[in-house]
Amino acid sequence: MHNYKIVDRLTHMNDMANEDKDHVLLISNAIGYMLKVIRAQRNINKYRKEFNAIKHGDYDEFLDLIREPNPFMVQCSHGVVKKDNFSKRSGDCDITMIVAAGPSITAFMSRCFAEYGPIIDKDISDLIFLRCAAYEISFRNQYNNLKAKQGVPWTKRDLVDIIDDVCSMKNISQNDKDTLQLGRQFLNKVKGHNSKFETWTEGINAFNAAWNVRNVHSIRLY
Repeated sequence: MHNYKIVDRLTHMNDMANEDKDHVLLISNAIGYMLKVIRAQRNINKYRKEFNAIKHGDYDEFLDLIREPNPFMVQCSHGVVKKDNFSKRSGDCDITMIVAAGPSITAFMSRCFAEYGPIIDKDISDLIFLRCAAYEISFRNQYNNLKAKQGVPWTKRDLVDIIDDVCSMKNISQNDKDTLQLGRQFLNKVKGHNSKFETWTEGINAFNAAWNVRNVHSIRLY
């Protein structure tokens, strides 16, 4: 993919545990590229359902849409060994679903790149696009994992509410929560929604501050 480094299925996860590298993961590459497509005002109707599914963390729907075979996996949880039929709705955690979706994410990226080709953005670097992708999905993963520990089944929710809930569950201060919500507002600007930021530079500065706060509080993809 143009200007994007692909990391195969989270194989370097252990090495990345204490590093700021969520943005190099395969899922971040896929979502980041589609954010570039949206920002370039290309018509995404052909892949809108797939993009919405993956950026919202609805891996079951995404797998149903792409239909690539899952990689060989073995999961052991509470003494129960599982080798197939992974599903969010049956209680499998987000990181399991990201690994299971690896071949489908690769196929999705290939189809999208064949459709839209390389895109150069004069205002936003590739790194920011990748971090925007990782920003949303990391909050969704953290929220889902925290709720799963409470026995709460997975449901679709808006990112604004997820950030508030994650901040509450992790006892994050109001100032940091406000900074994190500004990061979400920049992401909305990238998606073409209304934003309080008058310039891209202002928005990028706010997003970088939010990214740093996210890291301080260990809100990661895994």
